[in-house]
Amino acid sequence: MGKLKKTHFFDCYKDSSTLIEFAGWLLPVYFKSISAEHMCVRENVGFFDVSHMGRFIIEGPDSEKFLNYITTNNVRKVKPGFCQYSLMCNEKGGIIDDLIIYRLDSSMFIMVVNAVNTLKDLRWITSHIGDYDVDITNVTDKSSMLAVQGPYSEKLMSEVGIEVSDLKRFACKSIDWKDISLVVSRTGYTGEDGFELILLESSPELAAQLWHTLIDKGKLFNAMPCGLGARDSLRTEAGMVLYGNDIDENINPYEAKLGFVVKTKKGPFIGRETLIKIKSSPLKRVRSGFIMERGIARHGAKVYSDSENIGFVSTGVYSPLLRRCIGFMYISPEKSILGNTVYIDVRGRRYPAKISKWPFYDETKYGYRRSVV
Repeated sequence: MGKLKKTHFFDCYKDSSTLIEFAGWLLPVYFKSISAEHMCVRENVGFFDVSHMGRFIIEGPDSEKFLNYITTNNVRKVKPGFCQYSLMCNEKGGIIDDLIIYRLDSSMFIMVVNAVNTLKDLRWITSHIGDYDVDITNVTDKSSMLAVQGPYSEKLMSEVGIEVSDLKRFACKSIDWKDISLVVSRTGYTGEDGFELILLESSPELAAQLWHTLIDKGKLFNAMPCGLGARDSLRTEAGMVLYGNDIDENINPYEAKLGFVVKTKKGPFIGRETLIKIKSSPLKRVRSGFIMERGIARHGAKVYSDSENIGFVSTGVYSPLLRRCIGFMYISPEKSILGNTVYIDVRGRRYPAKISKWPFYDETKYGYRRSVV
């Protein structure tokens, strides 16, 4: 293993968190505890250093056409000032990555990709430029990114001096805050209302200014800095996938239940013909949610129906909100009926698991759709 990379926020938390290696970066897995940080985001507001995520600027006269060719969603539908969740697939329909595209103006975009795939994605994207008139710049190392998530995120942002009440879900804008240029979007990876802030021209000093302001103003809302552990349990409760666990190049969007971002009628894009065939054929496996009353299943655990091995667990975590294990598994469609019971092998013992919908929480009480705060 080479020298681990550190984000521009690193000095802000290096002495107050438990650190781990993730995708070549040294990052906090938790500050106080995973459960406390998880519940803080569900009930108040928390913030995360997500600077390890890959960030590319894609610009030029053909930027829209190019992005529409390499991703599955319809980029033409994205107006300036909005974002779009999408996928990149290979010619066989396998998922290269899931990502967010920010449209800043008619010909300038930011693409945010998974940290583990940053260099792979960059190679894939640049290898398909062909005759498209576009420029691609990897700004991951010189920029920073921070997520503010939870029902009080808008109020905290207002206290910090960043006005976001005008932003709809998946909207974005560029602003100046205390001489710091930010791109702010109403997006996140927790299921809650929240915002993600990109400092395109960052430094440890500028990052620290933002971090410490959030610490100071966050006291009004019992805010906490949060680590990767809570980010994982929060995204699982919300039904969101993690690359390398729930999706990869051997899993297609329809198996992963991400077909809603595959727009086969928009015109040519990489993998389109294969995906049309997959969509029209019976699936052998699908991503399904599960809840366990006992035991904690982990990635790779085998799933059984009676004595038959019918699939595997892609994600398994302890839910601090539900106080039991939840996750995703890939099993045959006929076994994935809501309420059906299957069995998961946990260290040699088989525990029952009930097939469940996601989000796993009551959406009237938690998540961005909640009725009241």
